Amino acid sequence: MSILMRYEGIFYLQINLFCCSKIEREMLQVTYLRENTSHVIEALLKRNFKEAESAVHGVLKLYQDRRSLVQEVERKQSESNHLSRQIGLLVRDGDKAGAQRVKTQTADL
Repeated sequence: MSILMRYEGIFYLQINLFCCSKIEREMLQVTYLRENTSHVIEALLKRNFKEAESAVHGVLKLYQDRRSLVQEVERKQSESNHLSRQIGLLVRDGDKAGAQRVKTQTADL
């Protein structure tokens, strides 16, 4: 079984290898995993990790999905901050109708 973990801002692939009735744990950084995919798969196959290829590619897909979601959230946060500044300027200038229009745009985010 493999698990994508986060420790001190770095993502790792935790791989549990069952041998001789004990569990050995190895932690691989996702950057290493991405740069050395074939090497990692070969090493896991040598250690009799049968689903190595699907596990590694699954973790890389999850990490890519996570990165995409983080970028989308940051983009929306930036847009929300921009609209909030506009609302503040419109209220300061006394344009309450314009501020209300921008508030509805913010709610649509």
